[in-house]
Amino acid sequence: MEGLPTAPLAPSEGIPLDTQDLSPALPSANIPDAAFTDPNAIIPDEAPAPPAMPVAVESAQEKARLLTIRYRDVRVQADKDPKVLRMFERSNEAKTDEDKRAALREYYRLLFAKMVSIDKNLEERCRIMEQAYLRRLAQERLEPTIPLNPPPTPEPLTP
Repeated sequence: MEGLPTAPLAPSEGIPLDTQDLSPALPSANIPDAAFTDPNAIIPDEAPAPPAMPVAVESAQEKARLLTIRYRDVRVQADKDPKVLRMFERSNEAKTDEDKRAALREYYRLLFAKMVSIDKNLEERCRIMEQAYLRRLAQERLEPTIPLNPPPTPEPLTP
């Protein structure tokens, strides 16, 4: 073992590797300890400029969301109107189904007219919603009633 080198050899060249030759030289100047002990030393003197806000391009979803929020706000305001509130109470006090439907029809007409008077931008949405509410009140599938006194049946004419 006398002829073996003390440092490991590079595999292809047979040259001993010395780690001191591979590492970069360290700076010889000492870093002051005050920079590490003072917490304000790492805070820059000037504050960075805030980033500029990007120009927001409103998407169709965002517009629809804002329209829905505005619609709900206006509906709450319109529901507080005394005439509208009185008509809704009248629909709850109705004795028959047809009276209730008639009172609800008038309630929806008043409600949406009041909403349009509060915010003209909601006119199209209010028109669509009013039609939808009124369609719900329509009776389309009624069973025919059997009359107590059926009408007379016509007799064929004899020539």
